[in-house]
Amino acid sequence: MKYDPEFETDVAVVGGGPAGTALATLLVQMGHKCCLFERDEFPRYHIGESLIPNTYSLFDKLGLLPALR
Repeated sequence: MKYDPEFETDVAVVGGGPAGTALATLLVQMGHKCCLFERDEFPRYHIGESLIPNTYSLFDKLGLLPALR
């Protein structure tokens, strides 16, 4: 998205990693206008990680668990 001075947002989240993306998703689900800033273009190269069972409740809250199964 290109910069638009007319764009209104409630919250700016800097960093599109796991924490920033989760925060932005939760804020939007709560009804906030959120803008997520990330310096890299996607898709980007990254090493895969394993998911520990404690993350499942967060993924469920984010609505992502069905896609991960």
